[in-house]
Amino acid sequence: MKVTITARKMQVPQSFPDYADKKLDSKLSKFFGEEADAKITMTEHKNQIILELTVKYNNMIFRAERTAEDKNCLLYTSPSPRD
Repeated sequence: MKVTITARKMQVPQSFPDYADKKLDSKLSKFFGEEADAKITMTEHKNQIILELTVKYNNMIFRAERTAEDKNCLLYTSPSPRD
């Protein structure tokens, strides 16, 4: 899976690309093939960090969003039960 990470109004934390690759591979590889294209957009808005994930695969688009008030909380917490 090809992963592209962009940021708006903030910098991508240095360790985030490796973390995101591992997380996406472990969570999504069973659903999407290597030809899938994943785009992560990080935005800081009103003291919150918003992560948007868009995956394009087989002419379909899948989208998810997650918000947190603390960068560390959003990027490095253990997965929630619905993950």
